[in-house]
Amino acid sequence: MPVYKRGSTWYYDIVVGGKRLRRATNATDKRGAEVEAVLAKRKQLTAPDDTGITLKAAIMRVYKEEWQHNKSGLRMVNRTLKIVDILGNIPLETVDEAQIAKMVDFFEKKKLTQSSINRYRAYLRRVLNLAQKKWRVLDRIPYIRNTREIPKQFKVYTDAEEKLILSMSNREFADLASLLFDTGMRLGEALRLKNSEVDFGSNTIVVWADATKGGKSRGIPMTRRVSQMLQRRTLPFAFKDGHEVERIWKRFRKKEGIEGEGWTIHAIRHTFASRLVRRGIGLYSVKELLGHSTITVTERYAHLDPAKLQAAVAVLEQSDVV
Repeated sequence: MPVYKRGSTWYYDIVVGGKRLRRATNATDKRGAEVEAVLAKRKQLTAPDDTGITLKAAIMRVYKEEWQHNKSGLRMVNRTLKIVDILGNIPLETVDEAQIAKMVDFFEKKKLTQSSINRYRAYLRRVLNLAQKKWRVLDRIPYIRNTREIPKQFKVYTDAEEKLILSMSNREFADLASLLFDTGMRLGEALRLKNSEVDFGSNTIVVWADATKGGKSRGIPMTRRVSQMLQRRTLPFAFKDGHEVERIWKRFRKKEGIEGEGWTIHAIRHTFASRLVRRGIGLYSVKELLGHSTITVTERYAHLDPAKLQAAVAVLEQSDVV
């Protein structure tokens, strides 16, 4: 019985009814691998129409085992199922470099950004990795390489622009905006905020894990402006959802004649982070306040730190020339 060892794992490579099966085994020696190969061959002979796990079945298995417990799990599985629309519900073992190139070509023609395409690569990579390492239905998987992403420029509101936003006649939105400007919270986090999560004694807002993108709780100190605003009102904010907030924002921009992609609600979060970095606050502190999962995300603001390079250039002033 054809078996072989790669690293510390034994594999079998058999052909049954014209179909080639290459699988990792749970065996610790050659004999055990041969036994598993025999059993696999018998199973295939008693079920000759079995075509193995398909791409869609594998995706749904990942969802049941992992993604359904993630707050973004439904979105993740729906996105990954788009790959099935492109490639078809093919046997998982036929997913190779050519199929991946086909997927990428489709998304590029749809003008998706490289960051979006990389997310699809990551979802597919997770499915294949589990199929190989956990389910042991694949003995090898194709190499999936992400494309380098060019960092996007982001809008940072000036003090005058902030004043304009906070002068909106819709006072509910103005209160929400002042909270976002002074805490850096995501819109979804702010809309879920309750009075019980505001501690005036410690002057802190608690954002619980179930409201965050990364699933990690954090505390955000309040500015005087935010504290005074929250003491005079009840929470949550009187908006049905984020879509309603976006509609109000759109009407505001139209009224003020504001154009340009940079004018978004999320840019308020960029403004919060940028102001902190420009005033000398370290990236790790900014990371904790924003609730980023890794420092890599926060590093997009690193170039705004004035002190980091000023000290280096200052040595030029220390000249020995008289």
